[in-house]
Amino acid sequence: MEIIFLDADTVGNVSNLYRFNELGKFTTYEETTPEQVADRIAHCEVIITNKVPMGREAMEKAPKLALICVAATGTDHIDKTYAQERGIQVMNVENYSTYSVAQHTFAMMLGLLHHLQYYDQYVKTGMYSQQSMFTNLDRPIYELSGKVFGIIGLGNIGRKVAEIAEAFGARVVYYSSSGVDPARSLPTPGVCRADV
Repeated sequence: MEIIFLDADTVGNVSNLYRFNELGKFTTYEETTPEQVADRIAHCEVIITNKVPMGREAMEKAPKLALICVAATGTDHIDKTYAQERGIQVMNVENYSTYSVAQHTFAMMLGLLHHLQYYDQYVKTGMYSQQSMFTNLDRPIYELSGKVFGIIGLGNIGRKVAEIAEAFGARVVYYSSSGVDPARSLPTPGVCRADV
């Protein structure tokens, strides 16, 4: 079996990628441009990709292709309609980033709410130590408690973000971009649907 990873650099330094050699001939490329895809996958049975688009034109030139593994959750860069017509399975990594993306959401949001970049520079430039009262109230700092927190999409990541927002004391409202109303299965009663 021939296995190829088209953009291995997108997943960082993964120490156990060599284990694919146990399954067949395994080739990795640091990155692959759209123009290189068809030639690189022509003899493969299995493709691993993170961000490289996999369109019909490229798949048509890979007659042995049986499986596309996406090293992420999103599969919108894969022509799944054509893959299904050909019987090519498309697999992704579900839920691997739920906690890290939710955590990053709050890191960014709290940085903005607390003006961390502004106050960091204020201290580093020496302006803070030059003040007589050692205080700067130029930019207001907000609390999440009591605020309305809106989420578009309430999949696994959206649910985790809602849970954390409620822990901060926010009232969560959401819009289901898929049209599915998951409110009945939410862990907390404070979350409600916003018909936007």
